[in-house]
Amino acid sequence: MFGIFYDRFVKFFCASRARILFLCACVLFIVALALVSYETFREYSLPIASEGGRDVTELVRGDVEDAAPATPAAPATSAVSAASVASETGVVFVLRRGLSLREISRELQRIGAIRYGYFFEIIARIFGMGHSLQAGEYRFSARTSLYEVLRLLRDGRTHYYSLTIPEGLTSLQILDILRSSERLTGDLPSALTEGSLLADTYHYQRDTPRVRMVLRMESAMKTFLRDVLSKDRLHERSAASRRFLRTPQEVLTFASLVERETKLSVERDRIAGVFFNRLSKGMKLQTDPTLIYWESGKRGVLGRGLRRSELRRDHPYNTYTRTGLPPSPIANPGRAAIYSALRAEISDELYFVASGDGGHRFAKTFSEHLRNVELWRDVEKSRRVDRPLDEKSKSNGS
Repeated sequence: MFGIFYDRFVKFFCASRARILFLCACVLFIVALALVSYETFREYSLPIASEGGRDVTELVRGDVEDAAPATPAAPATSAVSAASVASETGVVFVLRRGLSLREISRELQRIGAIRYGYFFEIIARIFGMGHSLQAGEYRFSARTSLYEVLRLLRDGRTHYYSLTIPEGLTSLQILDILRSSERLTGDLPSALTEGSLLADTYHYQRDTPRVRMVLRMESAMKTFLRDVLSKDRLHERSAASRRFLRTPQEVLTFASLVERETKLSVERDRIAGVFFNRLSKGMKLQTDPTLIYWESGKRGVLGRGLRRSELRRDHPYNTYTRTGLPPSPIANPGRAAIYSALRAEISDELYFVASGDGGHRFAKTFSEHLRNVELWRDVEKSRRVDRPLDEKSKSNGS
């Protein structure tokens, strides 16, 4: 009798325990779903958020560029480490390999990206996201929910920075920009082919290798040149361009002269026309930027005016002593300067000199050019500039 009672009691107890455990699991699951829904649809502000803030971008010469759209990053293991910094518009969170999911959730809670770290960890495990987090740098805005934070980390929607390379910089100057960027990593090539890098805005993730940035710039220039120099677009080129610029190297060299002579878009075609006219007549180009390139050690910035002795000293880049184009580009030209090199026609103008307001005065005859030179010298006197010879006072054809 006792044995029958004991067996029934054990069976009832075991069944009840199973039911209890099942009910507890259901309750926990329902609670978790409720929390997910609550955190997903509830909007709240981060403690450090501020209104009207700008994105964290790395810019050159004050150019304002928006960060690129978030795109998937390379997968990482579930073990990641975290570092965070406060931005003007929210939290920037850097995940690296090394920490567990629990440590990540605590760090996210500590910086204010989420309210409850243990909810983050529970939800990540329930939905199987704990082992699919991706390394990288993430930005969480002021109204990011807990579940959205988890989804961003799972999808690898990392934050991108902008690096703007202005037109007309030499390769050494561009290497200096890349070297000074703290968000890039690794070494740089010791030397680059002048004119091989396309000036543009490039988007990148934190810890991108510097060599990869160089390869992207080189690839961008090759792709652009292949497009504009294709046979399908030969009809777009001017007769002067087809006559004097027969190789991609010559196109880049000519475009770099135009780029370094003016920053005004309205002058590029006109200056290119002057150079084509001088080439057609067998005249020396007499353009100061080629001398500055040589005398500055190919950095493109001399920090002073050219001396008369430097104008007379013969070398491959002295366009005052040698005819034709210099042996290589003197900078990395932008798209607009390359288009001018390909589409400008021979003009009836042979000379130009600085006007003093950022532009140039053009002339068809040497006597007219001399009058323009005198006007430029008057501008120099009014500024009371005391230097041997400004890079524009000894101008084309003088």
